[in-house]
Amino acid sequence: MKSSDAEIKSIYQREDVAGGYDQKRFLNAGGQYINQLELNFVSDQLSSLPKASRVMDIATGTGRFALTLSSKGFAVTAVDGSPEMLKQVEEKAASMGQEVTCKEGDVRNLPFESERFDGACCFRLLWHYDDWQAIVSHLMEYCDGPFVFDLMNQRSLRKLIKPFADKVAYQSLTSEKEAESFLDQNGYEILHKEQAFAFPYIVYLKLPFLTALLAPIDRWLSRVGFGTMLYYTIRKKG
Repeated sequence: MKSSDAEIKSIYQREDVAGGYDQKRFLNAGGQYINQLELNFVSDQLSSLPKASRVMDIATGTGRFALTLSSKGFAVTAVDGSPEMLKQVEEKAASMGQEVTCKEGDVRNLPFESERFDGACCFRLLWHYDDWQAIVSHLMEYCDGPFVFDLMNQRSLRKLIKPFADKVAYQSLTSEKEAESFLDQNGYEILHKEQAFAFPYIVYLKLPFLTALLAPIDRWLSRVGFGTMLYYTIRKKG
């Protein structure tokens, strides 16, 4: 069942969800593998930007991308609709001696007026929405350089587990054709694309002891087009 914007926000605004977010998703071997793959992808895709470039991390959560990018010398602004999540970012940044600007804001109405960013990333958000295209268009109004994001692949094992996942938070599945048609027709150039996680996140989180065995198989299946996740880096044409 489709979730409303308010329902999606309410999940992540809870103090217990924010406080346990990292532990639930990234603590065991499977979660660590997922986390490192995602961090490496985003870092690699933004690595062409000069140091001190202004980078926006949208739906920052507990700040794993924001803090990683800050450690590489970028001026990072972390945006999230949950004050509890932003509190986690601020506490982590302080303990690590890093500087991250935190802004509470809605992905459909970012809390900026004339600010522009040299690059941006948005992970684990767009696939909660059927109208992710409208959100991408809004976010790109503030991004002059590469924008890195993920979608859930319709042609994958995600289709089998979607009814169960929707009980927690709605997940929208998108085909490559649909995604790339939207990007082309709306003036966005695809700088890079790839697939990841032929085995859904839940496999690694529930069976972490199989991570070392599954990871090489997963990478091969993803390369040949069976990843559950679609990763894109885009920019405005021209």
